[in-house]
Amino acid sequence: MSFVVGIFAISGFFIYSERIKKLRESEVYLAQLQQEKDEILAQQDYYRSEIHKLENEDYIAMLARERYFKSLQNEVLFRFGNAKASESTD
Repeated sequence: MSFVVGIFAISGFFIYSERIKKLRESEVYLAQLQQEKDEILAQQDYYRSEIHKLENEDYIAMLARERYFKSLQNEVLFRFGNAKASESTD
């Protein structure tokens, strides 16, 4: 009888330890998903901000002048410094 109880105890321990292992793996996976979600929400905020800016005609004009050298009539644009360095900060 004690042999049967011992077998049940050992098998119970293995089942329990396997479930604990799966629980820990699930917690790690959940943390990864939460981090991914936070990154996506931050991206979403950024893009919403960009969309909001693009609804402003003055902002669009500024971008056109800075990036594409579009000027108003009788306006002369000058660009100083390294063009590639300023583009990488956008």
